[in-house]
Amino acid sequence: DKTEKGLGLASEMCPTSWALYYGLKAVQVPQPIYHAHETNPDELNLRANSGKPGQISAGPNSIWSWNQHNDILMKMSYMFGSEFPEKIYRAWLGYDNAEKEGRRRLCLPPMFLHPVKNTKE
Repeated sequence: DKTEKGLGLASEMCPTSWALYYGLKAVQVPQPIYHAHETNPDELNLRANSGKPGQISAGPNSIWSWNQHNDILMKMSYMFGSEFPEKIYRAWLGYDNAEKEGRRRLCLPPMFLHPVKNTKE
């Protein structure tokens, strides 16, 4: 059914989108995502939502187009190619010479971290 119609989604969109596709009710919980640096909210909004009103995205200039806006995307706590989530996780565990540098383990708010692959000290 989905293959014949050419439907496909990124993994983050699947549960809610397929539920709606099959006529089910769906709830999406907001994902708390953080940036590695301070970003002006107005600039971020202009870049993330740069399409005209009523458009899904900005076409080839979309924030989700490959290699577009990497200065923002690759410094987020939930982005498939970012190194930032693993750095946060390892610092939270107290790894990477945190004690030698006089730092303690981090106390962080709830957040999604993706990807985190290297969990050994």
